[in-house]
Amino acid sequence: MYSGELITIEELFRLKDDSLLHLGYCSSADQHDLFRLTELDLLIYEKFEKRIQTVVVFGPTIEDAELFLDLAAVKYKNDAVF
Repeated sequence: MYSGELITIEELFRLKDDSLLHLGYCSSADQHDLFRLTELDLLIYEKFEKRIQTVVVFGPTIEDAELFLDLAAVKYKNDAVF
């Protein structure tokens, strides 16, 4: 999955219950952005082996976006701030 390119995790916080909060920022509602966040969360999990809650913060022009990605074996859901 990881091709060696530079990966930037926007903001990552360890919470009181030892889980992680990942804030991801998107300027579009493109499904590819959601897939990119899925890849990032898999990399985060691989490194820390902790539960991750991702909250997507969308740009001011985005009023609605798909927050659920179903890849059969992997089901990925985010919370969002519009």
